[in-house]
Amino acid sequence: MGERDAMYKLNDIVELDETYYGGAVEGDKRGRGTSKMKVLVALSLSSKLMGFVKMKIVDRIDIDIVKEFIQNGIEKGSKIITDGLWIGSKITWHYNS
Repeated sequence: MGERDAMYKLNDIVELDETYYGGAVEGDKRGRGTSKMKVLVALSLSSKLMGFVKMKIVDRIDIDIVKEFIQNGIEKGSKIITDGLWIGSKITWHYNS
């Protein structure tokens, strides 16, 4: 499945977000400060690839990791939408210009 996924890139309009996987842990921080598994998610909103998703488990979420995820999974020139992924706006600006 991973080989097949590597054969295509999301394009046109793509939503990019991060999520954290795992149950509630008492005393653990929520959101970006959590110790839970971190996952980057990109969802195609274009009619051609509507509903296709790329996900990657990462150790941390920083500009280099997000940039690599975008370069490997999203076609250059695509419009990337985020809900405020703290690092996404910087990358989207550089990636699309």
